[in-house]
Amino acid sequence: MNMGYSNTSDRRYYFNCDIDTPDIFLSSSQNICLGSKFKMHSDGGLPLGVSIGDNNTMGTLGFFVRDPQGNIYGVTDAHVIQNIQTVYSPSGVAVFSPQFYGNPAPAVKPVPIGSTYYVTPVVGNIDIDFGLIKINPGITPINYVYGVGVPQFIMPADFLENVIKVGARTGVTIGYVVDRSVTVPIETDTGNEVTFTGTLFFLHTLPGDSGSPIYETGGGIVGTVEGGNGIYCVGNSASAIASILKKMGLKLYFPHNANLSLFTFPVVTLGFMLSTLL
Repeated sequence: MNMGYSNTSDRRYYFNCDIDTPDIFLSSSQNICLGSKFKMHSDGGLPLGVSIGDNNTMGTLGFFVRDPQGNIYGVTDAHVIQNIQTVYSPSGVAVFSPQFYGNPAPAVKPVPIGSTYYVTPVVGNIDIDFGLIKINPGITPINYVYGVGVPQFIMPADFLENVIKVGARTGVTIGYVVDRSVTVPIETDTGNEVTFTGTLFFLHTLPGDSGSPIYETGGGIVGTVEGGNGIYCVGNSASAIASILKKMGLKLYFPHNANLSLFTFPVVTLGFMLSTLL
């Protein structure tokens, strides 16, 4: 059926044609094209920015990558999953300790989404804190943030560039780039200290946000959250992320039917892309 009708006037509504912008002052008998056919807006899958971990640990799922064989992996920080074999979403911390999460407990039980596949060492002097979760068959990754699709490419951050972070603990926060490369001491979850080199942001984050994707306003990933103090945070740099993905033969996972409408694509000639759309 390619036509609808009004119950209060003589208007007819058509689909699969050039979309019209309705005007409330138009004649009640005018025909209007609504564009593509309507679809029910239920959805499912594993989106970006959700909480992951187990009953003792909570971090954030940053983005998805895939290998040449088609296996899909979720990216987070190594320190989030280094002591976990089976990774769940949502984290049990969010379910059983909602006061930590800062929100009402999620209505769903933790579901095993995959297993820890790879982590970089989190000791000494490091410039990458990177972990891979091999996603279980039957789990559908979706490049959505709060239900809206986002582009997936990696590009370096610019000084004072505005950024958006999507974290499991503090949700969406906005800030800007303070320095593209700093070296700072950072305390680990076990109370030890490492020296971390990465990008410095003026950006609100809290424990549970580790691994969160940080986007520039064109949708490019400029980093992932490593840690901070609630006001400033440091993150894995775009160049470090791109480098390890290249070494491992991994590319960003991009479902071709994603609705890329949250951000505007940047002009390619103005941005140096470190990875390509698939």
